Amino acid sequence: GEAFREAMRVEPAQRSNAMIYYQIGRMQEHRGKLEKALESYTMGLNVAPHVLPLRMARAKLYMQLGNKEKALVDYSDVLDWKADEQEALFMRAYIYTEQRLYKKARTDYEALLKLNPAHEEARIGLVLLNEKDNRPREAMEQINAMVAAAPDHAILYAVRAGLEQTRKQYEAAE
Repeated sequence: GEAFREAMRVEPAQRSNAMIYYQIGRMQEHRGKLEKALESYTMGLNVAPHVLPLRMARAKLYMQLGNKEKALVDYSDVLDWKADEQEALFMRAYIYTEQRLYKKARTDYEALLKLNPAHEEARIGLVLLNEKDNRPREAMEQINAMVAAAPDHAILYAVRAGLEQTRKQYEAAE
């Protein structure tokens, strides 16, 4: 919306300076200098906070470094400016699931699937979320429908086998 267009009107000089930090960060990341890359991305964001590629790169790097809380903040900022950013929706849903914030995760997965119904990772994410959120029947129905629609996708069989394994352990415990 309006905030995003406003962000895009960043002074051209500021934006190009921020993009220089982005390029430097990418090179550092490529060379395995992750902490340095993080510094570069942050410096770029200090110059121009609303440059989305920079914010996304930093969020990804935070994930790689195992700092999900900071990644969550960056992904949420991106989504405040551009609500249909699919990768940010997917990653935030994933983090929310890890944090057991199932309602928030479901909202993001559903928003993503509304934008892109064929997003397989999001569909699998929703299946696993339903499994964790005590909706095993829903999870199994979803994965069976996915297997029926794409019988050549081996990953789907692995997911289904995992669900069946969980079910057996659960029933054995009762």
